[in-house]
Amino acid sequence: MLLSFRVANHKSINDEQTLHMQPVYDKSRSSLPVAAIFGANAAGKSNVLDALKFMVHAVRDSFSQWAPRDGVPRQPFRLDRGAGAEPSLFAVELLLNDVRYIYGFSVDRWRVTHEWLHSYPYQRRRVLFERDGDRVRIGTGESRQRSRAELIETLTPENVLFLDVAGRSGLDEVKAVHQWFSDQVVFASPSSFDIDEAALVKEVANGRYSDKLVELVRAADLGISNMEAVWALKVDGPVLLIDRETVMLGKPEEFQLSDPLGRSVLSQTESRLLFRHGSEGAQFLLTDESRGTQIWLCYLLPVLRCLDGGLLLVIDEIDTSLHSHLTAQLVRLFRDSEINERGAQLIFTTHDATLLGKSFGEEILGRDEVWFVEKNQKQATELFSLTDFKPRQDDNIQRRYLTGSYGAIPQPAEPRFGDAVRGRPA
Repeated sequence: MLLSFRVANHKSINDEQTLHMQPVYDKSRSSLPVAAIFGANAAGKSNVLDALKFMVHAVRDSFSQWAPRDGVPRQPFRLDRGAGAEPSLFAVELLLNDVRYIYGFSVDRWRVTHEWLHSYPYQRRRVLFERDGDRVRIGTGESRQRSRAELIETLTPENVLFLDVAGRSGLDEVKAVHQWFSDQVVFASPSSFDIDEAALVKEVANGRYSDKLVELVRAADLGISNMEAVWALKVDGPVLLIDRETVMLGKPEEFQLSDPLGRSVLSQTESRLLFRHGSEGAQFLLTDESRGTQIWLCYLLPVLRCLDGGLLLVIDEIDTSLHSHLTAQLVRLFRDSEINERGAQLIFTTHDATLLGKSFGEEILGRDEVWFVEKNQKQATELFSLTDFKPRQDDNIQRRYLTGSYGAIPQPAEPRFGDAVRGRPA
């Protein structure tokens, strides 16, 4: 699980910023299940998550996708001319199998300048490897592992992460951390969702989460009484069209069509989701459903997989097209220890200030689960925690946020809106 994430010199982020996932108030837990990032438009909320995404994809793909001639596809802070010459930093602190790890790297335009992986198996630092430019110092004392690591070092280009190559090569010393980056972080963004209906159909038809998916759709009060996987029949050729799409229950081989003269007609079948609405079970396809319903469906499968596997789910703009009550229920699934038995985590950005309040008498977010971003005088993103303000448990955090007590809200120049429409100069 993630304990902290650090980043510097990435997009709107200039100086080093840190997102902590360690509890401030409840020390009985090793990590927080949720972190919510609030802030004004263009303040840099999405860039915090984008930095984590860059780091994850660098570990997963730098060897296969970063050609030496292309260097490192980083995006440094652009509002300071000197930032382009400075390295970008990315680092995480992880707790995996009760062992704490710290992994990080810094990169410039063309190469990995530094990279390191330390573990703390007995609360004392153990160097697994440290990289300074082209040279890698191997910390393992086992001769066979050391020989493999030294061979991997010679195979690692200067713009590729050593962890990526070592993980692909099966080096035992880095296996747990490499696997976390490879398999245990899931990213989602409703603004860029291309709905994978085939995956949903497969899951609804005979997947392990079939019943849970259907029940979560019903529970959301979307007017849907049932959801089924069906075959949709598309007819080719000059035939008498019955409907825009003919949807039938059954297997493709059971369908036989003919034209008005009795001649056999070629047909295609594809799996689709069929939604039933109302007391009479009126039929709707996924394309007939609202954008909010589609977004809810897109969240459910990654949410269930992350809860089941103890994974980290990262969602940018979680409240897009989704009612605040549904967003609150997603958060609750991760915060409920009886539901979230495997320690899954959720990090998201949002504008929805109602999440700072309560739902049915219970707080939606803990005080140490709330983060803010805003731009400083240099127009660089700064990330800070609600706990910096030492809020009391009975504070109305939602109201205090909306009235500007914590910053991180837009300050529009109201007269200029009207002047702009009237054509008056600023």
